[in-house]
Amino acid sequence: MIQDAEGLVLAGGRSQRMGQDKAALSIAHHLTLLDHARDILEHTVSGPVYISRPYHWPNPTSLDLVDATDNQGPLSGILQGLKACRKSWLAVLAVDCPNANPTLYEMLYKARNSTTMAIVPRYGQIWQPLVSLWSPSLIPMVEGQLKLGQRRVGSALPERVTRLVDIEDVQWLANLNTPDDWKKWRSPSQETGPL
Repeated sequence: MIQDAEGLVLAGGRSQRMGQDKAALSIAHHLTLLDHARDILEHTVSGPVYISRPYHWPNPTSLDLVDATDNQGPLSGILQGLKACRKSWLAVLAVDCPNANPTLYEMLYKARNSTTMAIVPRYGQIWQPLVSLWSPSLIPMVEGQLKLGQRRVGSALPERVTRLVDIEDVQWLANLNTPDDWKKWRSPSQETGPL
């Protein structure tokens, strides 16, 4: 468990390609993808786990970070998480990346150094900033990108302060975007199924 970190589940997306809210997709026994992502982070960090929620989310709790406006993308949710974070690191996990796990985050955490502000896993040419560690020191850079209208998450991670960590299993970075992705992940014959 990472003692110096809090968590953030990104669950505010519109899920257009999936055709329904990804966060509410049911895995088993009323466990949703959102529950699964929260559980991963609760087993990863010692601090609280925040949930980045969609605009107009009803009845938010103290751990819900509701988007201030509609359709701002994950970078806006990450900014809210960074502002809420009281520890040195924020473990970010998109709700549709269900194969991430505490072992992966511990690998990322061990790769930090004094100049690192973000730690991102990479497999070959694939890197996944939505399964990563962010320092609250990035707040000014993220705010600057959003003010410029840049909503791509990668645009907020300058190379000089971002550490890419090579991993051996690309499935840790799997992203569920479509009904076909969901079906394959849920299939018992797939190695990428529920953990």
